[in-house]
Amino acid sequence: MKLKTKYVFFFIFLIHCFTGFCQKNKFIPKDFIETIPPKFESEEWYKLNNSHNEFGVKFRNGKLEIEKTKEKNKCSLKIKDGTLVGMDGGEFGGQLIFVPDDKTKNTININKGNVKYIFNYKGRNYFILGYAHMGTSEGALY
Repeated sequence: MKLKTKYVFFFIFLIHCFTGFCQKNKFIPKDFIETIPPKFESEEWYKLNNSHNEFGVKFRNGKLEIEKTKEKNKCSLKIKDGTLVGMDGGEFGGQLIFVPDDKTKNTININKGNVKYIFNYKGRNYFILGYAHMGTSEGALY
């Protein structure tokens, strides 16, 4: 693995660590209740694990916020002359495309795969692919 790639992985790991341990205040919606998790693979566990409810968690203005959301399967990064758009269709695939600001130009397909995140680091653009379904669990950083 190239040295720069190791630094990028290390940087992402550090961000995860620092953001994961900095919560001091929390806000939990009033309609949420605290409960003991159900036994693994019980009927109650199955109902919760297969719920159609999606929740987003954010740390904003010193508070932990939890809100009901829809599943996010797109990400984007504005770059010079257009936008990189990543899509994650789960087992149905995904892709990374470039959408030019100039609407007279065509969209460019860059890569196939389930794009989880697009970011800029030290003037270079990166994207992370990830896929976990049944017995498969894989990912890559480009």
